[in-house]
Amino acid sequence: MAAAKKAAKAALSSPSSVLSYDRAPAARNEAGTPITGVEKVYTALPEISEAKERPLPDVCADEVIDTDVPHRGRKREREIMRENLLKLLACRGKSSKDFWKLVRAWTDDKPVKPRVTLDQLHDSFKARLNPPAELPDSFDANLHDIVTSLNATIPPRTIDRTRQQFFSRSITIEDIQGIKRKLQKKSFRSAVGIDDISYAKIMTIPNEALVTLYHTCIEDLDAPQKWLVTLLVGILKEGRAVDDPESYRLVGLECCLLKVFTLLLDGRLREWAASMDFIPDSQNGFQPGHRTDDNSFILMCAIQRARAEGKTLYVFFGDMTNAFPYTDVARLWTDMYAAGVSGPWFDMMRMLYARMTFAVKYGDEHSLPFRSLIGLWTGDSVSPTLWNIYFADFRLPPHKDDVHLNGRPVCQAEQADDNLIMSTAFPAFESKVGMFGKWGGNKRAYVSARKSKWMIYGPLPSVIPTLRIGDHVVELVFEFKYVGIWFTSIHKNIFYRHYDIKASKARGTSNAIFGLKHRIGSLPVREGLQLYMARVDCYLISGCELALDTDSSLLDDLVEVQHSFLRRLLGLNSHSMLAVLFTETGQMPIRIRRLLLALGRLQYLLELDDRRVARSALLDSIALFREGKSGWATDLAILMRHLPTAVVVTPDDLLCSKTVEGLAEKIVGIVDEDLQRDIDRLVKTHLLRNRLETGEDRALRQVTRRLRHYLVDVAVPAHRKAITGLLLGDHNLSVERLRYPARYRDPVPRHLRLCRFCRSGVEDEVHALFDCTTEPRLVSLRSAFLDALTICDPETRAMYRAVPNYNFLLKLVASKRAVQLFAKYIFLAFQVFQDTPRFYPVVFRTP
Repeated sequence: MAAAKKAAKAALSSPSSVLSYDRAPAARNEAGTPITGVEKVYTALPEISEAKERPLPDVCADEVIDTDVPHRGRKREREIMRENLLKLLACRGKSSKDFWKLVRAWTDDKPVKPRVTLDQLHDSFKARLNPPAELPDSFDANLHDIVTSLNATIPPRTIDRTRQQFFSRSITIEDIQGIKRKLQKKSFRSAVGIDDISYAKIMTIPNEALVTLYHTCIEDLDAPQKWLVTLLVGILKEGRAVDDPESYRLVGLECCLLKVFTLLLDGRLREWAASMDFIPDSQNGFQPGHRTDDNSFILMCAIQRARAEGKTLYVFFGDMTNAFPYTDVARLWTDMYAAGVSGPWFDMMRMLYARMTFAVKYGDEHSLPFRSLIGLWTGDSVSPTLWNIYFADFRLPPHKDDVHLNGRPVCQAEQADDNLIMSTAFPAFESKVGMFGKWGGNKRAYVSARKSKWMIYGPLPSVIPTLRIGDHVVELVFEFKYVGIWFTSIHKNIFYRHYDIKASKARGTSNAIFGLKHRIGSLPVREGLQLYMARVDCYLISGCELALDTDSSLLDDLVEVQHSFLRRLLGLNSHSMLAVLFTETGQMPIRIRRLLLALGRLQYLLELDDRRVARSALLDSIALFREGKSGWATDLAILMRHLPTAVVVTPDDLLCSKTVEGLAEKIVGIVDEDLQRDIDRLVKTHLLRNRLETGEDRALRQVTRRLRHYLVDVAVPAHRKAITGLLLGDHNLSVERLRYPARYRDPVPRHLRLCRFCRSGVEDEVHALFDCTTEPRLVSLRSAFLDALTICDPETRAMYRAVPNYNFLLKLVASKRAVQLFAKYIFLAFQVFQDTPRFYPVVFRTP
């Protein structure tokens, strides 16, 4: 231990990397020679064989694109598409990382080279990390002088005054192990600091060495020199000018070893804050166990409560400019010290802030370092908790005009620095907003009246009042995006705008995904569904836990995007039946998926303790349900009553976690039964009935929704779409096409939809593939197929002529070994029919 401590102290004074790995002792045994002098280890665990690589499908260049897409003889272009398609299919046997790396290389925007100089970024970033030359008049200069003087009286080394010794307790091996478990959940691709030590390298450092290193830093109140330099890089903001240094978002690259240290400090600060009940219940940001949209749920319930009582609700969305960079650190240390925070860890944090320097990194260049006189470190592990402590003293007093949720007065909510204030009376509302402005003046927080907004819900006052922060007027708006959710005050559904925006984004993303056809031809189904779940589904379910779909006109756009995507992916027409979109892909109808996620939100809310405001909001919503008034819980009950099989719930049902869990399972069962009912009763899907597949328990059973093997195993797009059309009743045979009227023809009864070649039987799937013997091309294709089937799947081949052709067709549909061969045969047979005009009795022709 003494040697380790000595090494750690040497590292503190060294400007080089803290730990070096280039002097590791060489292995004593050469590769392939036995190691002697150690015991042999035995295990009863079975040997794990390496995963077998699946051979890539045989796809030629002409088969990459759909047959109906003109390619004008561009052979080289099709060859590139083939290569890209094979690269994509090769990712199936690898991790999802390989898949996304490939997709991003094709779809992500190419990085834009900045058109600013290093000096411009240096000047811009330095200005952002330091107070402006002229401070707002609202700032209390006298109070700041007092705070600065008080901060100066705090000694460099302080004594831990907490009973639990939060800020002097030694680091343990268990602490380091806990941090490493957290790091394992992060991406090891995270950027490194100036010392080039990554999280991945830290994972290899012995826990004892890290304990010794950090203890030495705390005891000496010092740190390695490289820890005290943070590199700043600029990331261009979306849609901003590349030649304006203000268009670049500032990102700090700290040394990862320092970030691990501040992670340890963050844990102690959180423990202290929890023991002191220091962070107010209204603060939702950076709180473990909280969800980002909890405050949006509270606001929604407040609006619904005000509506139920016939009151007007005034809502203020407060914005603070550069909240983290402009935090008054001197005031923060003073407030923390006054609240009882002191000891070696507190001293270490202050030392790091006092000595930290910043340098702008621009390509391979670095600017001269500079210091920051104010502000929390952007991207540091402990900064969120420090902000919550800094903001913790903003607490509005209760007022009779506050919204009461389950009897609890609620007038404020915070999501980090996004502030929400509400009241049912404008004078009280105006007073509370004024308190927020005054708090900003006292704490030197830049409250932006220009970026802040306010809204009115419910009956409008006869005269619209004016809201001010100081001398600045706050804009009244009718829609606002709060923590990712759009709220609207001029529509009966407060989420009207949210539906509209998310449907538009989902549609645009869907079109962008199918734009991959220019790189790979037709998109494979499995990969298409993977892209759908990652890039389209997120928009389709956005806000679904709050915005319950009682207004079907708003949901229709989201439903249309899902239906359109799945139809396009499967190669079906725009009016195909809906049930097969879900039974064949395993997807859940978006209406039901959103409902299940809303039940998941209810389950989460039921598990909260009574201190949480979101819990009070839930109980208030259920109280409205009991009273027969509209609200979130009432809407949830309405949705369940409108399922294919109605489910009736009571307020008490919504208060029982086990009942809610059972409701979710019941809804899945109802939907699957409804989908299977469509499959069983519709003529089009006769080939999909009575399918038995392996379930989760490895037993054969009917599985209603699943990604079917024929959609995955058939790589040639035209072949896959041919077998898909055959099974889902979306093909060009007369049995389907003559079912509907055409421009110069009436619908034809089924028994008269005769084969265009032999006219001796109905031109259906069995007749086209196995019965018709009039057309020589069909006979030749059938013979070649059966010969190949003898090699591919002899068991199935033996059934030909031994059972009726319809049963033989069903056997082929179920065969996984013959699926590629069968799909190709279907495609070629359908091509023969496509080349010959359809027959129908002249009596059905219309003028």
